[in-house]
Amino acid sequence: MAPYILIAIAGILSHVLYFRHGEHHIYSRIYLVLLVVSTTVATVFSHYSYMLVYLASLYTSILVYRLLLHPLHSFPGPLLARVSNLWFIFPNRKAHLTLQNLHSQYGPIVRTGPSDLSILYPSAVPAIYGSQSPCTKSTWYDSTYPSRPLQHCRDIKEHNARRRTWSPAFSDKMVRGYEQRIKTYQQQLIAQLTTLQTVDVRKWIYLYSFDVMGDLSFGRGFDCLTTGREHPAITLLNATMNQVGLFFPPWLHLILLRIPGVARDWWRFLAFCSERLQARMRMDVQIPDISASLLAPLKGREPTAAEKLNLDGDARLIVVAGSDTTAVTLCAILYELVRHPEEMRRLREEVEPFVDDVGEVRGADVTLLEHLNGVINEALRMYPAVPGALWRKTPAEGIWVEGVHIPGEMTVYCPQYAMGRSELCYARPDEFIPERWYKYPDLIKDRSAFAPFTLGPYNCIGRPVALLNLRTTLVKLITTFDVGFAPGEDGWAFVQQAQDNFVLYMGPLHLTFTRRR
Repeated sequence: MAPYILIAIAGILSHVLYFRHGEHHIYSRIYLVLLVVSTTVATVFSHYSYMLVYLASLYTSILVYRLLLHPLHSFPGPLLARVSNLWFIFPNRKAHLTLQNLHSQYGPIVRTGPSDLSILYPSAVPAIYGSQSPCTKSTWYDSTYPSRPLQHCRDIKEHNARRRTWSPAFSDKMVRGYEQRIKTYQQQLIAQLTTLQTVDVRKWIYLYSFDVMGDLSFGRGFDCLTTGREHPAITLLNATMNQVGLFFPPWLHLILLRIPGVARDWWRFLAFCSERLQARMRMDVQIPDISASLLAPLKGREPTAAEKLNLDGDARLIVVAGSDTTAVTLCAILYELVRHPEEMRRLREEVEPFVDDVGEVRGADVTLLEHLNGVINEALRMYPAVPGALWRKTPAEGIWVEGVHIPGEMTVYCPQYAMGRSELCYARPDEFIPERWYKYPDLIKDRSAFAPFTLGPYNCIGRPVALLNLRTTLVKLITTFDVGFAPGEDGWAFVQQAQDNFVLYMGPLHLTFTRRR
């Protein structure tokens, strides 16, 4: 009996003295190998009962701690969430709706994992994400380790240094230079919509966004609009984001990435991004693009292994952030404008004076238009491109939100979809009212809640390009076409089939595009 008692004590001490402290997700593959080897050895020597006792005591200690002694034990939330992050895996990819429902059931602060809190208070947004926030990026951003794109840099000094490399690509001068290149693809989109008239607008907006992203990022598009077909990389991207949408804990994601066949599409997509960047390095580009800024520090030399890891990660970031996020917002805007013809009419009346004789509009001329920006903001509120969690880690001393102390070393986030639909943040939150952003301020209870591009040092560096693209493309579409639902279309699938794959993916939406006289 004595050996079993000692082994049980060892299991408890492993949790209390080791696993309860620090971060261990990076070593998940090592732990798995050790578990397999030790279990095999124990079985061979008929000591497997020792292994069972050790594991039973270890997990019993973890369970008791998480249920009764954890710093978050007093926060409300589902029972399974107190025990393990595995409950947060979503085969149906509806995490944004689950979080909204959890807040409806449990209140503004919900425990969604053993060490995770989802917070709906508007004041939590600057407290967690703002420039003065002491919070840092959480372990989720190690999910692709050792690849580390800018977005996944957890160390603020490394992030700031990497961001300085990116910054020239998004200067005012560079953004103005991108405008004419964007117009090339706007014209291709207009030509296709004129010919087809009735389309699944989701498909064509994604093809458009992918072509724009390719040109601005890598010096040339992907011919998606001219062929009318998805580039193979889009198929890989969708498959990859479907995996992300399961929201595996980072330790499990790192294990799955190394199992042959399980993450095949992921590795093929990363290879595509790397190959596209390598091709860009060999190109003689006369007009600077985003990659020019990323490659500038190399000064023509080959990257080191560490630099290549970062560049490959950044190439993946460009593809995802540069295409998916803009596409979902444009689709959502068209959906809501078709549902609200009066808002379409007001928008046309506002923008038409700025459209020239050949149907073009300059981004600088429409930057400050109230109703245009109201329409865009309202779509970003109701259909945020990143609808769920942007995880942050609290400092050792914790933070305060609305008089509630959030303990240190915890993971916190503010889900933008749930916030956008919450009466804590907005009056009449489920209604599409663009005027709330400039005419009816009482409909916004606290502007702090609105952070579609997030805040602080980790905010979206591509925001100027995204807004330029959104404004000019939207103006081009609604002044060229009368847009309406296709026969039999009511928008049900567009909303009900939406998925949270970290980025929001809407369902199909069939619209008619009729040239205006």
